Amino acid sequence: MLNKPTRALAFCIGAIASFQAAAWTNTEFYYTPQIPNLQTIIVNNPGFLSRNPTPGLNLLANSIVNTNSTMQPISPNVWSGYPWTGLDPVDRTENSQRALMLQSSQQPGYGSTIFQKDWYSVGMHLNTFEIPTLPGGQVLTSLQYRVDVDQPIWNTNDFLCMSGTMNIPTSYTEGAVNQVMMTMFFNDRTIDKSVVLNVMMFDSRYDWQVKDYMITDTDKAGANPPIAISHMQSQGQDNSRYSIPIPGYGNPLAAFERGSTIPGNRDRGFCIGIENFRNIINDARALQPSMGFSANPAAYDLKIALVGPETNISGGRGHIGMSVSSLWIYRRG
Repeated sequence: MLNKPTRALAFCIGAIASFQAAAWTNTEFYYTPQIPNLQTIIVNNPGFLSRNPTPGLNLLANSIVNTNSTMQPISPNVWSGYPWTGLDPVDRTENSQRALMLQSSQQPGYGSTIFQKDWYSVGMHLNTFEIPTLPGGQVLTSLQYRVDVDQPIWNTNDFLCMSGTMNIPTSYTEGAVNQVMMTMFFNDRTIDKSVVLNVMMFDSRYDWQVKDYMITDTDKAGANPPIAISHMQSQGQDNSRYSIPIPGYGNPLAAFERGSTIPGNRDRGFCIGIENFRNIINDARALQPSMGFSANPAAYDLKIALVGPETNISGGRGHIGMSVSSLWIYRRG
């Protein structure tokens, strides 16, 4: 077996190679996989687009850590998040996991909400059964592998892409709705307001309709950004208004899944071109004309990109686990 650094280098070389095909080349990288820091988990993000000053990778636990609970280190030898995330850290010390613990407990309860790290990989298990009430009376909670980018992106005609290797091994609900998505926040610097793109990877509802549409997030008082909804596509589909499959990608791309999960690491991702982005901002302008969004794509920066599980408990409870083995944000032309 290769040692850990060699395995990581071999993985990165293989991942880059899967991007390269024929005339397609990655022209610029905004983010390549980084080793996560579990000591700086951001708890209950205080604002919809609150700006974290640290560039690069940040891990967030949103609306899940109550005043009577904390994120505590726990060794995988006590219990591992593997049954829910598919990730079992090689490092068996408490440095590799942090789990939600009630103040009345001696250690995090088996199967609780957890973040894990294993070299570049991140495991996330979101469990809403253990929390009587979410902070602030929220019904929506999430864990996020978040990348703070803050870059102008439409100064070129290349495609803007986000992809990686991910596993969604577990999802269970008793009335809750579980989702996994990739998200990009675009900020119109002329008015300092944002447009959001959610590209869906998974939804626990078997009757979820796969279509593109624009909504307003009414759960975040005072923010209410327009949100474009799209879905992951495999090669040859390309029937979305807001996104496309990654051109020339060397491995099969996993398409959007619904109902039940299909465990296993698979390549997932999408790109948006200038016409896709024009559709996003034109639909945002039509939905919320009073916000004054610019029609000029060059007025927008990519502020934040993220991937993670999310649960809505308005109809009941649920839990969902996933792992992110790699994530890349880049231009492709």
